[in-house]
Amino acid sequence: MNRLTLIFFDPDKIELYGLEKRPFRLSPIADIDSLHNTTDPVIGVISAQMVSSHSRQLPAKHKRYLHRTLPYMLEEDIAEDIDRQHVVSQINGSQVRALVISQQYMQSLMQQINDLGINLQALYVDADLIPINQNPHSQIVQCFNDGCLVKSAEGLLAYTDNINQTPDLDASDIQRPNCSRQQYCAQALAASSETFRPAINLLQGKFALENPMAQRSMAVKRLLAAVAVITVIQVFYWSLLGSYFQQQAELLQNGSVMIYQNYFPNDKTIIDIQRQATGHINAANTQAPDATFVALMTNLGQAISQIPGPKTILLKSMQWQRRPAELTVEIDAQNIAELENIRFGLKQENRLNVDLNQVNQTNNAETGVTGRLKVTPVPMVQRERSP
Repeated sequence: MNRLTLIFFDPDKIELYGLEKRPFRLSPIADIDSLHNTTDPVIGVISAQMVSSHSRQLPAKHKRYLHRTLPYMLEEDIAEDIDRQHVVSQINGSQVRALVISQQYMQSLMQQINDLGINLQALYVDADLIPINQNPHSQIVQCFNDGCLVKSAEGLLAYTDNINQTPDLDASDIQRPNCSRQQYCAQALAASSETFRPAINLLQGKFALENPMAQRSMAVKRLLAAVAVITVIQVFYWSLLGSYFQQQAELLQNGSVMIYQNYFPNDKTIIDIQRQATGHINAANTQAPDATFVALMTNLGQAISQIPGPKTILLKSMQWQRRPAELTVEIDAQNIAELENIRFGLKQENRLNVDLNQVNQTNNAETGVTGRLKVTPVPMVQRERSP
């Protein structure tokens, strides 16, 4: 966003400023009540006097549990009880830098923010806002009218009100910006360039605000809860629907059994109604009077005897199949007309199905063709439907 609200927490006072990034403009805010309903991000800045900074080599195995092990790594350098300190850190390769600040002071800051009725987005140390690029200087000092801020290449911070007390500083390290400390920090926050040691946000751990990821996590949890409720309702609905169709299937099954028993009362055991009924129907169809071998051969003889003129018919082979009844005969005849007469004689009165196929010429002078007849009885059901 282009607008920010800055709050400078000095040890003896609080200063509020409104910041516009482009074009850059920093203006004091006199009416605190105007911030109660602001939608602009609010950034807090505290003095480097209130923190101690440290740099440590970080073993690879400690990275995962840094929040637990770092306080013990710093305990010897902290004069007060480490459990009463707020520790935040930043990892850069194998180095970790840490800022340590009193929990009591942090709580007082958060109470002041609550009293102002605004929400703080981030909290930085003023010296930590000094941009450090990769250069040969070991530290940079920014001197203002109200004191000097120091930041080393490793990210160590310091504040001094008398630059003469640090004689080891090189003159090239000391810079005197032509602006106030507040304006310098505002320019650093408004800048978009990346720095070698970016500032650490102190609002971490127990002082962390509810971030967007946490809000998204809560939204996901609510969505999952809603999906779970819908799933339970859907399963309950399908269970009721399945129970209803199960009852309908049982009613249909019982009705089918009653109908089956009316037609086939001799069947005492019913396992598969459809297959058993199909078996009864097929058995009934094959019990026609013309379904036996003798009956089919008799019909074949009658059809041959009805052919006018001298008979040149020779029965070469036959095959009989009982179920379903099927008689296949291979016949030599003088011509195709004789074979057709036999087929026509067998099909009279709709009693038999006759197929004539595989008709071939022969080298015999008396029998000129050979044909195959497949004879099957017409089922009784089809006979009853025929006109």
